[in-house]
Amino acid sequence: MSKNVTTLKEAVQKYMEHLEAEGKTERTRYTYSKDLDLALEFFGEDKKLAKLIPAQVAGFFKSDLVTTVPKSGREKSQITITKTKRVFRQMLVFCREQKWIEKLPLTKDEAAKVKEKADPKKTEPKQVKKADSQQPAEAATEEK
Repeated sequence: MSKNVTTLKEAVQKYMEHLEAEGKTERTRYTYSKDLDLALEFFGEDKKLAKLIPAQVAGFFKSDLVTTVPKSGREKSQITITKTKRVFRQMLVFCREQKWIEKLPLTKDEAAKVKEKADPKKTEPKQVKKADSQQPAEAATEEK
């Protein structure tokens, strides 16, 4: 990227552009933007990405903005809460991939939910082991 993104608002804008470039549907982009608007409201548009810390993100995830329907005050469904958290995590992963942040500002529990892109060097041995473990089972079946 030619411009170094530093604020949450800039990151959200760039992430939404990225989703459009990836061919995400208009409806998906709309719902993601609504989820990310909650983060902008909680942290403020000028929040520096580099200043986000896990405790603040955890606070956002537990906030009424994420967990409560604004007009009625009732609890949002767990599906909605989970989606809002996932969208924010995905945006943070995008920011890290763009090298706008070095480390994800997530608690251990939330960081465990992030699916890292597969490293071919790490996945190859696992594939070989699966093939090896299947061969004896197949061979044993054939012998019977």
